[in-house]
Amino acid sequence: MKQAGGISGRRPSGAGSGTVLIGALILWLCLGGCCSPPAPPAEKFFDRTTPTGTLKGFVYAVDTHQWDYAYESLSSASREEVGRITFQVAILYLNDPVVGEVPLYDLISSSLRKRGAEEYAGDVARMRVITKARNENGSLVLFPVDLYFCREEKEWRFDLMRSLGR
Repeated sequence: MKQAGGISGRRPSGAGSGTVLIGALILWLCLGGCCSPPAPPAEKFFDRTTPTGTLKGFVYAVDTHQWDYAYESLSSASREEVGRITFQVAILYLNDPVVGEVPLYDLISSSLRKRGAEEYAGDVARMRVITKARNENGSLVLFPVDLYFCREEKEWRFDLMRSLGR
């Protein structure tokens, strides 16, 4: 029996529920993020004129996966020690070598919440931050860490290797 407007209420032959599910999945993926605009470029909002500015730009770049800006925020010594790909893989997939079961990504993302004042000694600056993250057991870990910065080419760069104790 046909309903008003010529729609029978039955599925057309050959259109199984799998086709509908695939279409719904594609729509969900597009609406859920794959079609969202990219984050604004870090260099538009951040500069490296202070250690705090460098840290804010670095954290933003890591959070938004702007790896070139994050890598360029590193000191030349840190860039010589760690290549671009190794840097990105370490941030995304490794745990902090000191704390242990806490991903580096989580520690970096939370490093802006609690931070001390910048302390200067010539072209080197130090800032203590308290990072927090959940370990694999779900326990909250608070971790104080001294971050070091050095002045290079009239900008402050994050000295990753010194901050890691190397």
